[in-house]
Amino acid sequence: MTCQTSRLNMRRFVENIDGRRSMPLLPMDKSTRKIVHDLATAFNLKSHSKGKGPGRYITLVKTTRTGIINEGKVKAIVKRATRGSGHAEEGSQKKGRPHVPSHREGDEVGKHHAIGEGNVGFKMLSSMGWSEGARIGGDTSVGIEVPLTAVIKKSRLGLGATRT
Repeated sequence: MTCQTSRLNMRRFVENIDGRRSMPLLPMDKSTRKIVHDLATAFNLKSHSKGKGPGRYITLVKTTRTGIINEGKVKAIVKRATRGSGHAEEGSQKKGRPHVPSHREGDEVGKHHAIGEGNVGFKMLSSMGWSEGARIGGDTSVGIEVPLTAVIKKSRLGLGATRT
């Protein structure tokens, strides 16, 4: 049972005022039960887990406050539950910056990436007479053969300092 299915089932259960007072749900894993318990709170329902092992399920029970739905909380729970699963809320699009890989202290970055012909640095070097495969700076015996690499430093210690 997915988060979306649980939310729709709860909404139907709450809207049926004269119907049943309790509703058992299908068995589910621990993380899904946690989400369903949170959704039940947002729908002002009581929820009880019953059973053991893989057959553990939730029973929802109406309260005197059932019918007052905290839509903001429901939306936040659904968003948290679908994060990283590839499912998006209906009508919404992923916003924000693209994922940038994080680097660890001491990682060398840019070491294995050659710059393309459209790169500003490539154009600048080419205009000064450099060609791909040649050394940078001076004649063939003086210049550097391998471009410089950047080493990630995340600690707040000064350059060259070490922890003792």
